[in-house]
Amino acid sequence: METKKTKKTSEAATNARSGGVSRESQLGNATIVKAEAIKHVDPTVVADKNVQSLLFCWCVSGSGVVEANGQTYEFSRGNLLFLPWGHDITYKPDELRPFYLKTLQVIPAHDPKVELKVDVGSANNTENLDVPQRKNVDHPMLRTPTLIDDIDDSNLAVLFNYALGVFKRETPPLPVARQMSRLFLYEFFSLKMLIPTEEEGNVPRRLQFLIDYIKENLSKDTSLTDIAAYSELSQATINRLFREHLETSTMNFIHQKKIERAKHLLLVTDLPVSDIGPHIGINDVYYFSRFFKKMTGYSPTEFRRL
Repeated sequence: METKKTKKTSEAATNARSGGVSRESQLGNATIVKAEAIKHVDPTVVADKNVQSLLFCWCVSGSGVVEANGQTYEFSRGNLLFLPWGHDITYKPDELRPFYLKTLQVIPAHDPKVELKVDVGSANNTENLDVPQRKNVDHPMLRTPTLIDDIDDSNLAVLFNYALGVFKRETPPLPVARQMSRLFLYEFFSLKMLIPTEEEGNVPRRLQFLIDYIKENLSKDTSLTDIAAYSELSQATINRLFREHLETSTMNFIHQKKIERAKHLLLVTDLPVSDIGPHIGINDVYYFSRFFKKMTGYSPTEFRRL
Protein backbone atom coordinates (compact mmCIF):
# COMPACT_ATOMS: atom_id res chain seq x y z
CA MET A 1 0.00 0.00 0.00
CA GLU A 2 1.16 3.54 -0.69
CA THR A 3 0.35 6.57 1.34
CA LYS A 4 -1.15 18.22 -0.75
CA LYS A 5 -3.80 22.75 -3.08
CA THR A 6 -6.92 23.85 -4.52
CA LYS A 7 -6.69 26.22 -7.45
CA LYS A 8 -9.50 27.78 -9.42
CA THR A 9 -11.67 25.55 -11.54
CA SER A 10 -10.46 27.52 -14.56
CA GLU A 11 -7.01 26.01 -13.97
CA ALA A 12 -8.55 22.55 -14.27
CA ALA A 13 -9.95 23.69 -17.62
CA THR A 14 -6.46 24.75 -18.68
CA ASN A 15 -5.14 21.34 -17.65
CA ALA A 16 -7.79 19.78 -19.86
CA ARG A 17 -5.96 21.23 -22.83
CA SER A 18 -2.45 20.38 -21.69
CA GLY A 19 -2.81 17.62 -19.09
CA GLY A 20 -5.43 15.15 -20.28
CA VAL A 21 -4.62 11.48 -20.63
CA SER A 22 -2.71 11.00 -23.85
CA ARG A 23 -4.74 9.74 -26.76
CA GLU A 24 -1.84 7.42 -27.56
CA SER A 25 -1.69 5.94 -24.07
CA GLN A 26 -3.39 2.81 -22.85
CA LEU A 27 -5.72 4.98 -20.73
CA GLY A 28 -7.03 6.97 -23.67
CA ASN A 29 -10.51 5.44 -23.28
CA ALA A 30 -10.70 5.55 -19.47
CA THR A 31 -14.17 6.76 -18.50
CA ILE A 32 -15.97 7.78 -15.31
CA VAL A 33 -19.12 5.66 -15.22
CA LYS A 34 -20.46 6.52 -11.79
CA ALA A 35 -20.14 9.36 -9.28
CA GLU A 36 -22.12 9.51 -6.09
CA ALA A 37 -22.23 10.84 -2.53
CA ILE A 38 -23.09 8.27 0.12
CA LYS A 39 -24.27 9.36 3.56
CA HIS A 40 -24.03 6.56 6.10
CA VAL A 41 -26.56 7.55 8.76
CA ASP A 42 -26.07 4.41 10.83
CA PRO A 43 -23.31 1.81 11.33
CA THR A 44 -24.76 -0.63 8.78
CA VAL A 45 -22.03 -2.72 7.15
CA VAL A 46 -22.06 -2.66 3.32
CA ALA A 47 -19.99 -5.13 1.29
CA ASP A 48 -19.34 -6.08 -2.33
CA LYS A 49 -16.92 -8.37 -4.16
CA ASN A 50 -15.12 -8.44 -7.50
CA VAL A 51 -16.02 -4.83 -8.28
CA GLN A 52 -14.98 -4.26 -11.89
CA SER A 53 -13.92 -0.63 -11.76
CA LEU A 54 -11.22 1.61 -10.41
CA LEU A 55 -12.69 3.01 -7.19
CA PHE A 56 -11.79 6.40 -5.75
CA CYS A 57 -13.38 6.87 -2.32
CA TRP A 58 -13.10 10.22 -0.47
CA CYS A 59 -14.15 10.63 3.17
CA VAL A 60 -15.77 14.07 3.48
CA SER A 61 -16.71 13.80 7.15
CA GLY A 62 -17.12 11.28 9.96
CA SER A 63 -15.01 8.17 10.24
CA GLY A 64 -15.02 4.41 10.01
CA VAL A 65 -13.15 1.45 8.60
CA VAL A 66 -12.85 0.26 5.03
CA GLU A 67 -11.71 -3.31 4.46
CA ALA A 68 -10.42 -4.04 0.98
CA ASN A 69 -8.52 -6.96 -0.52
CA GLY A 70 -7.55 -8.26 2.91
CA GLN A 71 -6.33 -4.93 4.28
CA THR A 72 -7.99 -2.62 6.80
CA TYR A 73 -7.94 1.16 6.39
CA GLU A 74 -8.86 3.60 9.15
CA PHE A 75 -10.87 6.18 7.26
CA SER A 76 -11.52 9.78 8.35
CA ARG A 77 -12.02 13.25 6.89
CA GLY A 78 -9.76 14.08 3.95
CA ASN A 79 -8.63 10.50 3.24
CA LEU A 80 -8.77 9.21 -0.32
CA LEU A 81 -8.61 5.47 -0.95
CA PHE A 82 -7.94 4.10 -4.42
CA LEU A 83 -8.74 0.46 -5.18
CA PRO A 84 -7.81 -1.36 -8.39
CA TRP A 85 -10.01 -3.36 -10.74
CA GLY A 86 -11.61 -6.48 -9.26
CA HIS A 87 -11.47 -5.34 -5.65
CA ASP A 88 -13.48 -6.61 -2.70
CA ILE A 89 -14.70 -3.94 -0.29
CA THR A 90 -16.55 -3.64 3.02
CA TYR A 91 -17.64 -0.33 4.55
CA LYS A 92 -17.92 -0.21 8.35
CA PRO A 93 -19.06 3.28 9.49
CA ASP A 94 -18.23 4.47 13.00
CA GLU A 95 -21.17 4.03 15.36
CA LEU A 96 -21.10 7.59 16.70
CA ARG A 97 -19.96 9.51 13.60
CA PRO A 98 -20.69 7.41 10.45
CA PHE A 99 -18.67 8.58 7.51
CA TYR A 100 -19.97 10.60 4.56
CA LEU A 101 -18.27 9.34 1.41
CA LYS A 102 -17.94 10.54 -2.16
CA THR A 103 -17.01 7.92 -4.74
CA LEU A 104 -15.96 7.83 -8.39
CA GLN A 105 -15.90 4.64 -10.45
CA VAL A 106 -13.64 4.60 -13.51
CA ILE A 107 -13.51 2.01 -16.29
CA PRO A 108 -9.91 1.94 -17.62
CA ALA A 109 -10.90 0.88 -21.16
CA HIS A 110 -14.48 1.73 -22.20
CA ASP A 111 -15.53 0.99 -25.77
CA PRO A 112 -16.03 4.46 -27.32
CA LYS A 113 -18.83 3.13 -29.51
CA VAL A 114 -20.93 1.89 -26.57
CA GLU A 115 -23.36 4.18 -24.77
CA LEU A 116 -22.41 5.18 -21.22
CA LYS A 117 -24.32 3.31 -18.53
CA VAL A 118 -24.17 4.44 -14.91
CA ASP A 119 -23.44 1.09 -13.32
CA VAL A 120 -20.55 -1.14 -12.29
CA GLY A 121 -20.26 -4.91 -12.57
CA SER A 122 -19.71 -6.81 -9.32
CA ALA A 123 -20.88 -9.79 -7.31
CA ASN A 124 -23.91 -7.66 -6.42
CA ASN A 125 -24.52 -6.64 -10.03
CA THR A 126 -23.83 -9.70 -12.14
CA GLU A 127 -25.79 -8.32 -15.11
CA ASN A 128 -22.83 -6.03 -15.84
CA LEU A 129 -20.08 -8.44 -14.84
CA ASP A 130 -17.41 -9.36 -17.41
CA VAL A 131 -19.00 -7.34 -20.22
CA PRO A 132 -16.58 -7.13 -23.19
CA GLN A 133 -17.18 -3.39 -23.66
CA ARG A 134 -15.44 -2.66 -20.35
CA LYS A 135 -11.92 -3.83 -19.58
CA ASN A 136 -9.04 -3.30 -17.22
CA VAL A 137 -5.56 -2.23 -18.31
CA ASP A 138 -2.26 -3.15 -16.68
CA HIS A 139 -0.99 0.31 -15.69
CA PRO A 140 1.82 0.67 -13.11
CA MET A 141 0.01 3.50 -11.27
CA LEU A 142 -3.22 1.50 -10.98
CA ARG A 143 -2.11 -1.92 -9.75
CA THR A 144 -2.17 -1.51 -5.98
CA PRO A 145 -4.40 0.14 -3.36
CA THR A 146 -3.32 3.66 -2.43
CA LEU A 147 -4.25 5.77 0.57
CA ILE A 148 -3.66 9.53 0.32
CA ASP A 149 -4.12 11.84 3.28
CA ASP A 150 -5.78 15.26 3.24
CA ILE A 151 -7.05 15.85 -0.30
CA ASP A 152 -9.70 18.37 0.79
CA ASP A 153 -7.80 21.38 -0.63
CA SER A 154 -6.44 19.68 -3.74
CA ASN A 155 -7.28 19.97 -7.43
CA LEU A 156 -8.45 16.37 -7.13
CA ALA A 157 -11.20 17.44 -4.72
CA VAL A 158 -12.31 20.18 -7.16
CA LEU A 159 -12.61 17.64 -9.96
CA PHE A 160 -14.32 15.15 -7.66
CA ASN A 161 -17.06 17.68 -6.83
CA TYR A 162 -17.38 18.76 -10.45
CA ALA A 163 -17.94 15.18 -11.61
CA LEU A 164 -20.48 14.61 -8.84
CA GLY A 165 -22.40 17.69 -9.97
CA VAL A 166 -22.44 16.51 -13.58
CA PHE A 167 -23.68 13.01 -12.75
CA LYS A 168 -26.26 14.36 -10.31
CA ARG A 169 -27.91 16.37 -13.09
CA GLU A 170 -27.91 13.64 -15.72
CA THR A 171 -25.84 10.88 -17.28
CA PRO A 172 -23.23 12.84 -19.23
CA PRO A 173 -22.32 12.16 -22.85
CA LEU A 174 -19.48 9.67 -23.20
CA PRO A 175 -16.91 12.27 -24.40
CA VAL A 176 -17.61 14.38 -21.30
CA ALA A 177 -17.23 11.40 -18.96
CA ARG A 178 -13.98 10.49 -20.70
CA GLN A 179 -12.55 14.00 -20.47
CA MET A 180 -13.38 14.20 -16.77
CA SER A 181 -11.61 10.88 -16.30
CA ARG A 182 -8.49 12.21 -18.05
CA LEU A 183 -8.33 15.22 -15.76
CA PHE A 184 -9.03 13.15 -12.67
CA LEU A 185 -6.41 10.49 -13.37
CA TYR A 186 -3.84 13.18 -14.16
CA GLU A 187 -4.36 14.84 -10.77
CA PHE A 188 -4.44 11.49 -8.96
CA PHE A 189 -1.16 10.38 -10.51
CA SER A 190 0.41 13.74 -9.63
CA LEU A 191 -0.54 13.31 -5.96
CA LYS A 192 0.53 9.68 -5.93
CA MET A 193 4.01 10.60 -7.15
CA LEU A 194 4.51 12.70 -4.00
CA ILE A 195 3.97 9.69 -1.75
CA PRO A 196 7.26 8.40 -0.33
CA THR A 197 8.29 4.92 -1.40
CA GLU A 198 8.69 2.31 1.32
CA GLU A 199 12.44 2.94 1.39
CA GLU A 200 12.02 6.73 1.50
CA GLY A 201 9.54 6.45 4.34
CA ASN A 202 12.13 4.86 6.64
CA VAL A 203 14.94 7.39 6.43
CA PRO A 204 16.29 9.91 8.95
CA ARG A 205 14.63 13.31 9.07
CA ARG A 206 17.70 15.00 7.56
CA LEU A 207 17.53 12.77 4.50
CA GLN A 208 13.75 13.17 4.15
CA PHE A 209 14.35 16.94 4.12
CA LEU A 210 16.70 16.48 1.15
CA ILE A 211 14.31 14.13 -0.65
CA ASP A 212 11.44 16.61 -0.31
CA TYR A 213 13.64 19.39 -1.72
CA ILE A 214 14.61 17.27 -4.72
CA LYS A 215 11.00 16.29 -5.50
CA GLU A 216 9.85 19.90 -5.24
CA ASN A 217 12.52 21.08 -7.66
CA LEU A 218 12.49 18.48 -10.42
CA SER A 219 11.85 21.20 -13.03
CA LYS A 220 15.23 22.73 -12.16
CA ASP A 221 18.75 21.64 -13.08
CA THR A 222 19.49 20.78 -9.46
CA SER A 223 23.10 19.99 -8.58
CA LEU A 224 24.76 18.58 -5.50
CA THR A 225 26.10 22.10 -4.85
CA ASP A 226 22.52 23.46 -4.82
CA ILE A 227 21.40 20.82 -2.33
CA ALA A 228 24.39 21.49 -0.07
CA ALA A 229 23.72 25.24 -0.09
CA TYR A 230 20.03 24.72 0.69
CA SER A 231 20.55 22.16 3.45
CA GLU A 232 23.78 23.60 4.92
CA LEU A 233 25.21 20.08 4.85
CA SER A 234 28.47 19.14 3.19
CA GLN A 235 28.36 17.32 -0.14
CA ALA A 236 30.14 14.38 1.48
CA THR A 237 27.46 14.15 4.18
CA ILE A 238 24.67 14.32 1.61
CA ASN A 239 26.20 11.54 -0.47
CA ARG A 240 26.76 9.44 2.63
CA LEU A 241 23.10 9.76 3.66
CA PHE A 242 21.85 8.63 0.24
CA ARG A 243 24.26 5.71 -0.02
CA GLU A 244 23.75 4.55 3.55
CA HIS A 245 19.94 4.63 3.55
CA LEU A 246 18.90 4.34 -0.13
CA GLU A 247 21.94 2.55 -1.57
CA THR A 248 22.34 5.07 -4.39
CA SER A 249 24.20 8.27 -5.13
CA THR A 250 22.52 11.64 -4.75
CA MET A 251 22.64 12.40 -8.48
CA ASN A 252 21.33 8.98 -9.43
CA PHE A 253 18.40 9.53 -7.06
CA ILE A 254 17.70 12.88 -8.75
CA HIS A 255 17.87 11.27 -12.19
CA GLN A 256 15.49 8.49 -11.15
CA LYS A 257 12.93 11.01 -9.86
CA LYS A 258 13.20 13.06 -13.05
CA ILE A 259 12.61 9.93 -15.12
CA GLU A 260 9.58 9.02 -13.00
CA ARG A 261 8.06 12.45 -13.69
CA ALA A 262 8.86 12.20 -17.40
CA LYS A 263 7.22 8.77 -17.59
CA HIS A 264 4.15 10.15 -15.83
CA LEU A 265 3.86 13.02 -18.32
CA LEU A 266 4.37 10.73 -21.30
CA LEU A 267 1.73 8.27 -20.12
CA VAL A 268 -1.02 10.58 -18.96
CA THR A 269 -0.72 13.86 -20.87
CA ASP A 270 -0.97 15.07 -24.44
CA LEU A 271 2.20 17.13 -24.08
CA PRO A 272 4.56 16.74 -27.05
CA VAL A 273 7.94 15.24 -26.24
CA SER A 274 9.57 18.63 -26.86
CA ASP A 275 7.56 20.12 -23.97
CA ILE A 276 8.28 17.42 -21.41
CA GLY A 277 12.02 18.03 -20.93
CA PRO A 278 11.55 21.45 -19.25
CA HIS A 279 9.34 19.77 -16.63
CA ILE A 280 12.42 17.89 -15.43
CA GLY A 281 14.95 20.68 -15.95
CA ILE A 282 16.12 19.71 -19.45
CA ASN A 283 15.32 22.34 -22.09
CA ASP A 284 17.11 20.69 -25.03
CA VAL A 285 14.79 18.11 -26.60
CA TYR A 286 17.66 16.09 -28.08
CA TYR A 287 19.47 15.88 -24.75
CA PHE A 288 16.19 14.95 -23.06
CA SER A 289 15.62 12.11 -25.54
CA ARG A 290 19.17 10.78 -25.07
CA PHE A 291 18.87 11.03 -21.28
CA PHE A 292 15.51 9.23 -21.28
CA LYS A 293 16.76 6.40 -23.50
CA LYS A 294 19.91 5.96 -21.43
CA MET A 295 17.83 5.64 -18.25
CA THR A 296 14.99 3.47 -19.60
CA GLY A 297 16.17 1.74 -22.77
CA TYR A 298 13.38 3.43 -24.79
CA SER A 299 13.04 6.73 -26.57
CA PRO A 300 10.26 8.96 -25.17
CA THR A 301 8.07 8.21 -28.20
CA GLU A 302 8.64 4.47 -27.91
CA PHE A 303 7.79 4.55 -24.20
CA ARG A 304 4.55 6.46 -24.82
CA ARG A 305 3.41 3.76 -27.23
CA LEU A 306 4.16 0.79 -24.96
